[in-house]
Order: sequence, then C-alpha cells, then structure tokens
Amino acid sequence: MSMFSIVNRVSIQDISEILSYKIGRSCVSPCPACGSEQRSKSDKRPPVGISSNGLGWSCFQCDMRGNSVEFISYALLQKSYSETSTFERQTFHNWIESNNIYNQKPNQTKSKDRTVVKQEQKTSVSLSQLSIKSTEAEEYHKSLINPQEQYELDALDYLKNTRKLPEHVIRKAKLGVHKDSFNKPWITIPLFNEQNQIVNIRFRSATGSKAFRVLPNHPLPLYGSNWTDKSKSNIIIAEGELDVLALHAYGYENVVSGTAGASANWKDEWVDQIESFKTFHIMYDDDSAGDKGAEKLSKILGLYRSFRVKLPNYNDVGEALADSALVDIIHTAISKASPFLNVTLKSVSDYVDEIENLIQNPSNLAGIPTGSVKLDQMIGGIASGLWVVTGDSGHGKTTFTTWMLWEQACRGVPVMVTSFEQRPIGTVQKLLRMELGGDFTVVSPEARRSVMEKLGTLPLHILDHYGELDFENVVESIRMSARRYHTKIHLVDHIGFLTMGQEDNERQMLEYIVRKLATVAIADDITIMLICHPNNLSVQQQRRVKITDLKGASAIRQDAHVGLVVQRLDPTDKRPYTACAIYADKIRSEFGVAGSHCTMAFDPLSCVYADEWIDTPSGQKGLSCIKEEE
Repeated sequence: MSMFSIVNRVSIQDISEILSYKIGRSCVSPCPACGSEQRSKSDKRPPVGISSNGLGWSCFQCDMRGNSVEFISYALLQKSYSETSTFERQTFHNWIESNNIYNQKPNQTKSKDRTVVKQEQKTSVSLSQLSIKSTEAEEYHKSLINPQEQYELDALDYLKNTRKLPEHVIRKAKLGVHKDSFNKPWITIPLFNEQNQIVNIRFRSATGSKAFRVLPNHPLPLYGSNWTDKSKSNIIIAEGELDVLALHAYGYENVVSGTAGASANWKDEWVDQIESFKTFHIMYDDDSAGDKGAEKLSKILGLYRSFRVKLPNYNDVGEALADSALVDIIHTAISKASPFLNVTLKSVSDYVDEIENLIQNPSNLAGIPTGSVKLDQMIGGIASGLWVVTGDSGHGKTTFTTWMLWEQACRGVPVMVTSFEQRPIGTVQKLLRMELGGDFTVVSPEARRSVMEKLGTLPLHILDHYGELDFENVVESIRMSARRYHTKIHLVDHIGFLTMGQEDNERQMLEYIVRKLATVAIADDITIMLICHPNNLSVQQQRRVKITDLKGASAIRQDAHVGLVVQRLDPTDKRPYTACAIYADKIRSEFGVAGSHCTMAFDPLSCVYADEWIDTPSGQKGLSCIKEEE
C-alpha cells in the first residue's frame, strides 16, 4: 500500500490531535493553510470543517480543502504536497515516521491512543514542532550577527551581499539563522504582533530551493504592523516579509505583509489593523499569483482606495534591492501606481452579455422583492441607488425603513442600520417587536433571549453610534460594511445629523451629501436609504408632504433614484386598523411608476407592515382592530 493510501486513511481529527490543534465534533482550529482560528469576524466557530467520514477537510475562510496528506503538508510546509521540493518531501516523510502515522489505525484511533502518540511525539522534536521561548529568536539572531560556523557566515553573507539588506534592518527585524536536526540551515524571521511581541517564526531555507515553514498552532500576525505609523494616510502592502524589509532599506517603513501568502484570504484582524489608512499601495510580485492576490485584496480594502504597484524590470522589491536599483525607481513606481477602480469607455454592443445576464436574473434587473406586492408594483423592487424617504414627524419613516431592512435580512440579504436620532437600543426594540410579532415586554426572559439569538443570526448589522457624526465617516462606514460584511442595503437615519456645524452653508452641504451618497451607491452597487425631515410648508398648506418640501430638494430631484413619502393613516369605520400610505414621488426605474401610491396595513404592536391586515402578526392572531398606543 502506498504512503498516500496509508496516510489518507488516518482521520483529520487524529492528525489534528498530534499537531495539538483544537478539535470539535466535526471541525478543527486553526486552518493549516491560512492560520485562521475562526470562520469569520462574527462566526467564532473553528474554521476547518471535517467531512462525515473524517478523511476530508475544508476551510471556510480561505476555501482550501483536501485529504489528510494535504492537511499535514499545509500544517508543516505551508503548501500543497504537489508543490513541495525533494527536501520538503523528506521532511514530510520524517514527520510521518516520527509520529507513528504509518501505524495508526484507519480512522478509528481511540483518544487513549492519541494521548500516547502525543507523549511519544514530545521526545522527537522537529523544526515544525518548536514552541517559541522568549530567548529563542534572540539566540538565532546572535548566531547571525556574531557568526562562528560556516553556515552562519553564509547566511549573513546571503542577507547582506546577495539580498543587500543593511545591517540596521537585519538588527531591527532580529533576523537569525538556525540549523535543524537534519543539518539544514534556515534563515529565521521573527513574526511580531502589533504589540511588538514575537508570536511565531518564519523559517526560510538558506540553501537549495526556496522553502518556507512556520511554527504550527502559533498565530500568524500581520508582519510589519508593529512598525507602522497610523498618523499617516498611506500604507504599502508587500507580498512577503523580506519584501517588507527591502522597502525598509529604501526608507519606506509604513509597510506590512500578510503571513499566509499572496493567494490566501486576509484575516479580518489584519484588515482591522490597517482599515484606518486612506490609501493602499499593493506591491505584490509581478506574476499571475501576485496579480490575483492583489485584485482579491483590493476588493476587501476598497477598489476606490487601492493601487497596484509594479516595478519595471523587476518581479518584486527584494529583487530590485539585490540588484542595487536606485530608490528613484521605487519612488516612481509608487507614484505611478495603477488604480484598481478603472474608468473605461465601451460601445453598446459590449453590454450584450450583461443584458442577457439581467434577463436571466430578474432581481438584478427590476430589483430585490420588498416583501410587499403593492410596493413591488409601485417601485419595481429594491435596486441599487439612493433612496430618499420623508414624511411628517411621527408618521413612521424610521419604522417603515427599518421594517424593509428587517424583511430583507430575513430573506438572507445583508443590511446595515444607522440610528443617529435615537440610541441603537431603540432600533433593537423595533426589531425585537418585528421578530416576536408583538410586545416583547409581556413575554418571558427566556422567550426574549431566544428571539434575540434568532435576530443575531440574521445578516443585520447596526452602526453602534448615537448623535451627530462626520459625514465622511458615515460614507467610510457604509463602504467598509459593504466590503467586509457584503451588506447590500444601508439605512441612514437621518440627514440632519450629518450637517451639524454647517448652518452657514447647510443647503450646499445637503446637496453635497445627496450627490455623494448617490454616487457611492451606484459605484459600489448598493442601496442607501436616506431619511430626511421636511420643512413646515405642507402644514401651512394643509396637504401631504412632498419630496419638494425638503431642503436641498433640487439635488434630490436630480440625483436621488427613489423618493418616497410615508404618511400614517388612523383607523376609520371602513378600515378598522392603522395603515400607512406610501407615495412614490420619484422613481427612476422603468419597472416602477412615478407618481403612484399604495396603502399598507400597519401593526403598531409588531411594527410590521403588510399588504393586508390579515398578513400582519396581529391580523394572523385574529385581531380585527387595534388602537395605536398613545
């Protein structure tokens, strides 16, 4: 039986136990490929799922998957077995033998046996199983700076004379050299976290073909984050640690590198650490993998603020430094970086495939269904663009739009809610009523907790801020939410809190806000619902509110894609329940009808709207009349 057949009969859980990974019933952590310890920022479960037969695995973070051989290969060597060198395969086989893998029973090893294997493993420590001690990286560093043996002299010569790294950079990064139990020398690159603590070590082969290894079951930090200056607006993202140090040699210190390779998904924690920077210059290798990795990363960071840097005649900055390229070449490449957000001119025929795709996917053409047949007929569904929603105070603008977003979240559409006029807990109370279908104060704590947990599973995100907020920060929050959480619909409540301190030029500020939000909505393919309060003209003239009653109305008429007016209707003899009239003063979509309106039933106890009263939670309970609470 071949080595592959034997190893692939050993379960992922057995292998994870030997590697000291955290093991769940059908999942493990961390991922051997990308190092992630959870599925996403909001999903704390282990990232790697295990197949039902225990012999396959798949990471929810980086989408890497495979069998037991691949699991071990990524854990030890950070690459697929098919990509390993002859030396790396020998290392792989030595680990297999030293950990008694060949003698493991096929996918039925008992936990007692695992314990024995782990104890035996401790007597045979290889490079991949080292744990970091406070002095370990320093000892490797001293071996490099004060070389005694030939392999130490060779490593220092390679870094200083081949790579051309200055000594002050070598000392700053605490680069070192280490010879493993197989007598192979490795250059050591300590991996610092943001607090300047060494949490892992990258081992780079000092001789032969290029190979990399890190310590398994140790964090993979964002390399260079301990040296960044967040008061600056720009940061450079390089592909590897030595590229970061090469840029340091050129005088660029605001540089970071992911420690999982160009093609791997970036961890949320890495993105969080650099989110505050205004622009990103991505200087990945000038090859196919570098291009794909840079494009993928730019979508996470934002196309509009990401730039691709390529060096003429060099694959990467490390190669340029080794060739003693002048710093002007680096300066010029960065200054002439290509934006990822390209503007191009096309002919009509270039849109043939897009038209056909829209026809095949009606929701993309007409918009996402709202949850109301009446609304869909009136506005044509929820499409990308800026929606302006207005109405008299107390007529339910916030409740109506919050209900629309809750409906979409229940359908699996990610949404984002802001609430500057009331504390976020007020929004939570509305959502609790909607999900419960009534008054949440009259049910048991257990029932409330159950409903809150269910709400927590919806793709519904609340911006935790109350009161005025700088408009540009609001825009960045929306774009960040769309990038990181894939939110499609965003509620901004309301525009008045975005113009604080602009009383002298309020009208110009309102026009700027409307125009900017409309542009962002189309550019990022999202929907932004902006709540606006009207002036008192409708009260003076004793008529309903119109879109033209808003400050900045000229910009709204020109730039907004949808303009809705919400008007609460009290119960009547013919209609013994509260209702709401929705007026479509502006509809840009050819699938809607501008100037139309509809009347929807409104259930005050649940804050839910419906086409008919019978479709509301109270109507389904058989209540024919509800008097709205004072």
